[in-house]
Amino acid sequence: MATPGERRHTPGVWIIQRRKEPGLKRRDWIVLAIIQHDGYLDKERIRQRSGLPIEYLEDSLRTLRAEGYLSPEGTTTGKTAALVEANRPRRAVILAAGAGVRMLPELTPKGLLTLNDEPLIERCIHQLHDVGVFDITAVVGYRWEAFEYLADKFGVRLIINEDYASHDSLRSLAKAVEEVSLENCYIVPSDLWFSRNPFSETEYFSWYAVSGIVDDDSYVRLNRNMELR
Repeated sequence: MATPGERRHTPGVWIIQRRKEPGLKRRDWIVLAIIQHDGYLDKERIRQRSGLPIEYLEDSLRTLRAEGYLSPEGTTTGKTAALVEANRPRRAVILAAGAGVRMLPELTPKGLLTLNDEPLIERCIHQLHDVGVFDITAVVGYRWEAFEYLADKFGVRLIINEDYASHDSLRSLAKAVEEVSLENCYIVPSDLWFSRNPFSETEYFSWYAVSGIVDDDSYVRLNRNMELR
C-alpha cells in the first residue's frame, strides 16, 4: 500500500476528498498519514518518508500535537481516528468509455487489454477491493457490452456514455455525477496498470497523481509542494 508521498507520481488517478476539518497545512496531513499508517517513527525516518525539511517536519509535529491529533508521545488520538473514518474513500468511478483510436487497428477496449493474463480494469478493481472500496461504477461507451460481465463478477455498476466518440473523459465524468456522489471518491482511467497499489484505506486531501517523467510533451506543472499549478 502506498503512502501519499509515493502516490504523487502515479499517472492519471484522482481522489476527490472533502476535508472534514480544514485548517492544517498539506504537509501536516502527510505527516499525520505516515504516523497513522506506520506508527510513530523517529524524526529522521518520518523526514525520509515525507520528503520534508526537518524544520517543516518539526513544525508539523508541533501543530498536530497542539490540534489534538497526536498525543505528547506522538501516538494518534481519538480525534485522528474520527478523522480517518470521515475521510475513508467510499467509492470509485472507472472511466472506460473511450475507443482508444491511437491503438488502431486493435479493437479491444483499452480497459480489457491484458497484462499477465489479467485485464487492466480487473487489476484496478482488485486493488480497490484490497483497500475496502467495493462501491465501484464504470462509465463505458465503446463496445460497452464487453464490460457487462463486471456487474456479475464484481458487482460493478455500469453507466453508458453514448457520446464517447465525440467527447472526452469529462463527459463520462459528467454522466457519473448524475448518479454517483464524488465525495470521497477515486476517479481512475481504465487503461492504467499499477505495479503497487496506489489506493489507500485513508485519504486526507484531494490529489491528482501524475507521472514523475518529464519530457517535451509534458503539460502538467507542479509547484514546490508537488501540487498542480
